[in-house]
Amino acid sequence: MHKDNRLKTKSDFSNLYINSKRLINNELILILKPNNCTLSRFGFSIKKKFGTAVKRNKIKRRLKESIRRTNIIGGWDIVFIPRKNIKTKNYQQIELSIKNLLIRAGLLNKKVEI
Repeated sequence: MHKDNRLKTKSDFSNLYINSKRLINNELILILKPNNCTLSRFGFSIKKKFGTAVKRNKIKRRLKESIRRTNIIGGWDIVFIPRKNIKTKNYQQIELSIKNLLIRAGLLNKKVEI
């Protein structure tokens, strides 16, 4: 994921949590808010209850790859927060869960087929 597409600072995350839209499914929580850019920026918030840094980074890698392969409309700040069920899911199930949330949010480009 390119540096321009990342939410990095604490202020980026705290601004996003205020007055934002939230969507939830069994594996993920999606928090989104429009930004004034042409690009969408992404962040991941994974608690330490998911295990060691190795396990948390594995979840982040899977989420990043799923986002990279998905054609998302620009102009949004988006944070993904995994839930407990994500530990037992494989890559394809995680990607399907992300696409499901993005379709519900109306952020998936119409050209992409699921």
